[in-house]
Amino acid sequence: MADRPQQNREERMMWGVTKRAAVAAAVVVGAVWPAAAAAAPAEERAAAGETVCPDRNPEGSTPYRPVGTSAGQFAECTRGVPVLLDCPKGLLWNLRLNVCDWPWRAKETVAATETLLRPTPEGLSARVTWEGEPLYRAEVVITAPDGTEACSAWTDDTGRALCEDLDADGSGYTARYEGTEILTGSSATGAG
Repeated sequence: MADRPQQNREERMMWGVTKRAAVAAAVVVGAVWPAAAAAAPAEERAAAGETVCPDRNPEGSTPYRPVGTSAGQFAECTRGVPVLLDCPKGLLWNLRLNVCDWPWRAKETVAATETLLRPTPEGLSARVTWEGEPLYRAEVVITAPDGTEACSAWTDDTGRALCEDLDADGSGYTARYEGTEILTGSSATGAG
């Protein structure tokens, strides 16, 4: 410490603010996308064209995507990572204009979703898409053949929800996404 030059009070305060901001940014980034570490490597998902957010948005494409949990939320793609944002109170996400809009106008842009169900080595997997694109943060409920809820899971950035340790071939199981004001619900049943 003796060979380090003395910092004046202003420099120390600036460094403290900068360091706190960097720590806060790291915490926010980790909180925004905790599922990224559990999913397949980003390069793999991007190569397969399966992610909600590409690393770079092609010319003319929008960096915004709908969210499966609420019509009042949307995801902004930032360097391949979906960042969840809220519309101002009383507004809903408009799928065609890619803006927060009045509910009556946003509901005119309702899009259909599709749910697929398949067994994997890890358990039962459901994939939810809207107009062929993966849907982020959609809650999927999987019910057993007897009608009881077997699992509830959220879709990741590939539109997939996984119910781990469900030791089933999918026969008779149903995956259901309820939808929102701007996205229709959908379901799929495993073949028997």
